[in-house]
Amino acid sequence: MLIGVDYKEDKETTEKFSRDMNITYPLTLDKEGERFSLFCGPDAGVTRNIIVAPDGKIIMLTRLFEEEEFNEMVELIASELNKIS
Repeated sequence: MLIGVDYKEDKETTEKFSRDMNITYPLTLDKEGERFSLFCGPDAGVTRNIIVAPDGKIIMLTRLFEEEEFNEMVELIASELNKIS
């Protein structure tokens, strides 16, 4: 499951972004940054991918986009899905 977390934005801004970008996955708000701060320091940049295993443990956390890291993430997701299918 993919869930986008919109960091420090209001509902209207998030909805406009979702429409403008044709986002089809669910978005949730983190207006004060409480959820973000559970995973990252207060001055950390925002674009993150966090892969959570079925047991709730974080198994990968990335920052921004690097093709090699993205490919590793895709392989990890495929591996995790194979474990539960």
